[in-house]
Amino acid sequence: MAAGWLDEVEDHRGMGEYLIRTQATHEWPAVHRNRMPVVLTPSGYDCAAVSGWGDFRLQCGAAQVTFSGEEAGWHVVVEGELADTQRFMAQVTSQVTQESGEACEWLPL
Repeated sequence: MAAGWLDEVEDHRGMGEYLIRTQATHEWPAVHRNRMPVVLTPSGYDCAAVSGWGDFRLQCGAAQVTFSGEEAGWHVVVEGELADTQRFMAQVTSQVTQESGEACEWLPL
């Protein structure tokens, strides 16, 4: 990654896209459908599951966050204003790592 890419994350106010993937194989870290609400809802955030497109969707304040499982990883789309996107993504990635048993990473798309 180029230096400064994390600085660009906060510039995506309104809409941002990210990928959560395994570090070793750069693939989708599987999360069972029944576990999505626990694993993909970040601890410490006031978010609630809502209906909509994707495999799992959250309302977090003014933002909606959609998770779609794809071969390359969890495609995460943030629509609206989400405070501290870096911390949000780091928390979800940590929870995915714990659930999958594989080291994971996140990156902006």
